[in-house]
Amino acid sequence: MQVEEKMGQFPQFDVVSDISDHKYFNASSYMQLPAIRAVMREWKILEKNLPGGSIFVRAYEGRVDLLRAAIVGPQKTPYHDGLFFFDFQFPNNYPHAPPKAHYWSFGRCLNPNLYENGWVCLSLLNTWRGPKETRWQPGVSTMLQVLVSLQALVLNQSPLHNEPMILTKLMTTSYTYNDTAFVLTCRTMLSLIRTPPRGFETLVKNHFGTRAHAILAACQVYLNGFARVGDYAYGGGLSPRRLFAASSEEQRRVVFSVNSDFKRSLKVEYKALVVALSKHDPSLKGFSQELERMVNDAVKNSVPPPSFCNLNLLFRRFWEWIWMGSIE
Repeated sequence: MQVEEKMGQFPQFDVVSDISDHKYFNASSYMQLPAIRAVMREWKILEKNLPGGSIFVRAYEGRVDLLRAAIVGPQKTPYHDGLFFFDFQFPNNYPHAPPKAHYWSFGRCLNPNLYENGWVCLSLLNTWRGPKETRWQPGVSTMLQVLVSLQALVLNQSPLHNEPMILTKLMTTSYTYNDTAFVLTCRTMLSLIRTPPRGFETLVKNHFGTRAHAILAACQVYLNGFARVGDYAYGGGLSPRRLFAASSEEQRRVVFSVNSDFKRSLKVEYKALVVALSKHDPSLKGFSQELERMVNDAVKNSVPPPSFCNLNLLFRRFWEWIWMGSIE
């Protein structure tokens, strides 16, 4: 409820004027009249039908061809509690061609469909080959469909399944990919806190202010193997039972094996998040200290992971050996 109330202070759809940091700010703004009318219809659809509290859109009064959207990372995915920004430009023959899209990547690749250079790979945008029915269909496809597809199909629970390179799939695991995606999501959070996109400063502040406890708790849960990345949902408060308890008080909790590279990277991001988030809420420093104390107590009462948990790593090393051998 608290999150919904805070988000309620930031309208899901609005028309603003500042486009100075938009990706397509310097692109031609010429649009034919039918295209302008089509965009106006899109505005009406977005204003009435955006998923509650998870997608936020800004249109621009001086540039009808431009749009910016913020998508909240879905729960039960490695992108949970993150914010993901996209800039769009409608072509002058819209809707006969799809909008151009640019992802605010900050130079990171946290998903097979979202490139470091901001390229968005999606069949609905005609940037990826796919069945005809999944590609842009003039008069049928809408901007709302694009946004919902990005949230549901791209920012999903198993992003590695979107990877087209068979070799990449063989040389890694879904767990490993999700670990990396979560670390990069945390880094993206830090970039957004430091440099929020214009027009979304309030959203960024409110979003991370209301989700700070959940983000920090998730970092500690994943760092110590109490849940796989994406499987943890914060219940509020600092109850040991909610955070780390086993299914019964008598049962000692079995933890998952945690990759050393993932653990080292996430520790760095966790410390940086504590500092960044505490600037707006000083009480978070005390929260993080209590959280770490509880983690240490929980680790003492946990059962180490069984040796077979390392089979995924062995399988990956086996394929690396085969691949390197074939190159030589």
